[in-house]
Amino acid sequence: MIRKFQPDVIIARFPEDARAGHGHHSGSAVLAHEAFSAAADPNKYPEQFAFGVQPWQAKRVVWNTFNFGTTNTLSEDQLKVDVEI
Repeated sequence: MIRKFQPDVIIARFPEDARAGHGHHSGSAVLAHEAFSAAADPNKYPEQFAFGVQPWQAKRVVWNTFNFGTTNTLSEDQLKVDVEI
């Protein structure tokens, strides 16, 4: 999907550490970072090139902060973007 849509930024829902809450959440962040690197590597999954995609290097990976239950990852020094449509 990264090679197909060529995003400049990839937004992971959770961080890779314990703040994610549990393994499924932190695992999704680990996979986001692995996909970020793999999409730019022409030696990874070259069979995809037959479908018209090429290696693509997104500029960065960020994660979406949250305030849920007893976990609050919000802070005043974070970048905030209004994505209201």
